[in-house]
Amino acid sequence: MLRLFLAALCLFCNTSILTAEVYRNVDDDGTVNFTDQPSSDAKTVDIDPVSNRYRHQVDYVYDGDTLVLENGERVRLLNINTPEISSRYRDGEQGGEAAKIWLQQQIGNQPIYLRFDKEKRDQYDRLLAHIFLENERHLNTEILRQGLAALTVHPPNLLYVEQMLVAQQFAVDKRQGIWDGTAYPLKIAQAGLNTSQRRGWQRWQIKTSEIKVTRSQIWLMAGERLSVRIRKEQLPLFADPHSYLNKQLEVRGWLSRRGNDYYLQVLHPSAISVR
Repeated sequence: MLRLFLAALCLFCNTSILTAEVYRNVDDDGTVNFTDQPSSDAKTVDIDPVSNRYRHQVDYVYDGDTLVLENGERVRLLNINTPEISSRYRDGEQGGEAAKIWLQQQIGNQPIYLRFDKEKRDQYDRLLAHIFLENERHLNTEILRQGLAALTVHPPNLLYVEQMLVAQQFAVDKRQGIWDGTAYPLKIAQAGLNTSQRRGWQRWQIKTSEIKVTRSQIWLMAGERLSVRIRKEQLPLFADPHSYLNKQLEVRGWLSRRGNDYYLQVLHPSAISVR
């Protein structure tokens, strides 16, 4: 009976579409059945969220945060970013090959298990997922702990964020990988800001001197030419913006241009730390 129950759960958890409810009923002869169709005698079965994973085989690892499944689907590891690898479209960034090799070594030829959050795909139609191995290792968290990736949370996808933040802080404290201060040094925002080299993920030290509010954004101003932008819709995730005033902050992300000024778009408070 137990084996039948587990087999039924596996069947539901590994299909391409997971139903919202699973029902259990017993025939007159005592046979236990599981179905997604409710009936007067059926009872709802609670499925542990951990079982909401989908088994796949990997065709190849593209880089440290992207892989391709045997069915051709591209998967982006959710809420992490690794340095770029060299391609015909861009130069490689320091640490990109190391992250790719690490991910290849962890997966090898074994199957992986995908777990999705609120958003299943990104703007490039890639699957967004947390990657697990059969031994329950969570690769999104482990690559952060190795210092080979940066946490880049994209709300509303907040699953596992707390444990991923702890893993990243371990690498920061150990000065491992991208946190060793060489390839990605902390840039100081000051007068005469040089933003000519604004490609790629960066770390900036700023001091917020003023807060500006527009219709859809909160702007933490750090001098005349650099600011941090927070969308109002994501403001409930953050502390009171005034708590950032007149403090030295480290802000991590990508620098964007707005006229003659530059800003860092911050989606989640994990990208800001008080120094």
